[in-house]
Amino acid sequence: MPAGTTASGRKGAVTRHFMRTQLPPLLRAGRAAPMEEANMRITAIMLGLGLTLGVAGTAEAKCFGFRGKDIRVCVEGHDNAARGRATDVCEDVTGGSCSVSGDSGSTCQRSSSVRCYDASGDEQRRITLDD
Repeated sequence: MPAGTTASGRKGAVTRHFMRTQLPPLLRAGRAAPMEEANMRITAIMLGLGLTLGVAGTAEAKCFGFRGKDIRVCVEGHDNAARGRATDVCEDVTGGSCSVSGDSGSTCQRSSSVRCYDASGDEQRRITLDD
C-alpha cells in the first residue's frame, strides 16, 4: 500500500480527517487562550494608565512664577483656572499686572530673590504641595 493511503485506498483521508477533527481544538487551546490573555493584559494596562493619569491630572498642584516679579504663588491645580488664581494673588500682592512665566514645580522656598505665597495671598517661608 502506498504511503498516505488508507486501507480503503483513499489517499490523504487520514490527514484530512486529522486536520478537520484534531487540529482546530489544538489551535484553540494553543493560540486562542494566549491571545485572549494578552488582550486582557493590554486592557488592564490601558485601564490602569487611564486611571493613573486621570487622578494625577486632577490632583496636581503647582507653584507659578511671574515675569519680572520675585514671587511665586502656589495653588491647587495646574490648568488655566489655577493660573488665573495664581495671577490674581500676584496682582493683589504686588499691586500691578502679573503674567505667568511658567510653573516651578510643587515647592517654593523663600530666599533673597524669591518670596512664596499660598493661594490665600499669605507669604510663607516654605510651601510644599502634594502632587
